[in-house]
Amino acid sequence: MDQQRKYREAVNLLADGVKACWKQSLALLAEANSVRARGSHSLALSLAVLAMEEVGKLMLTACCSRSMVTKEVSLSTKGFETTKQS
Repeated sequence: MDQQRKYREAVNLLADGVKACWKQSLALLAEANSVRARGSHSLALSLAVLAMEEVGKLMLTACCSRSMVTKEVSLSTKGFETTKQS
């Protein structure tokens, strides 16, 4: 498998993970609002906290993808010298 294909597959996997986390957080918030409207405030709070955890996973996934891209660029430019401009 060539390097570009591997990279595209990894990026697609990360994108799918971000989308899944976002969809799940929205679903949890919708359910939290529904439960709160029925008067179950403690359950609504728990669901809202779970939604926040999903957003946290989303942020971690985004950071991993940024790190992966940075590492990939770093590896592809290894051996090239850069000069600092003043």
